[in-house]
Amino acid sequence: MQSLPGGITDQGTAIDEGRGSHRTQTPEEQEYFALLDRVLADGFVTLLEAEELVTLAGDLGLRETDRARLHDDYFEDVVIAAHRDGILDADEIQQIRTVGTLLNIDPREIEAALIIEPAPPVEKQETTGGVRPISGDMVVFTGDMPHPRSYYEEIARARGLEPRAGVTKKVRWVVAEDVDSFSGKALKARNYGIPILSASRFLELLN
Repeated sequence: MQSLPGGITDQGTAIDEGRGSHRTQTPEEQEYFALLDRVLADGFVTLLEAEELVTLAGDLGLRETDRARLHDDYFEDVVIAAHRDGILDADEIQQIRTVGTLLNIDPREIEAALIIEPAPPVEKQETTGGVRPISGDMVVFTGDMPHPRSYYEEIARARGLEPRAGVTKKVRWVVAEDVDSFSGKALKARNYGIPILSASRFLELLN
């Protein structure tokens, strides 16, 4: 499949069902996410639909980084839904790979999303060992929080941190309102030994 702008392909691909994000979003992000959901939910992604997404993003003033984050959120919703029962069947595996490819998700993240991680011990992972975020640290925000994600990203940037869309081994912190979250990003953070902080704890450390 040949990629088009934004990672959508021109080859129609069946999607079982659309996913809606429960994260706090700006009105512009909600409008784009709604169109993205409709495009993927109808079962096929056409060249016209891909161009429609690019045009809408431009009209709404969304940057490519905003689009990438929304695509990442959508993919994460699909992964969470598929992992909910702790089992991935063939259809769910195919859906994760298909949606990931359509949204231009890093192939390594797609394959990581196909791994069923053992349930971690019930333990709040807010211990930082006395270490505080410092300039240059990479931070990833995941899940719904009291304020829009852009609020936390702006504060992080003002403190010299680097907000990232996905979790890699170079990421220093992951922030989630639910520190026991089983989201794809939280699972990867635990696997890499990256501290998971609540939004309030993260702001407390910054201050």
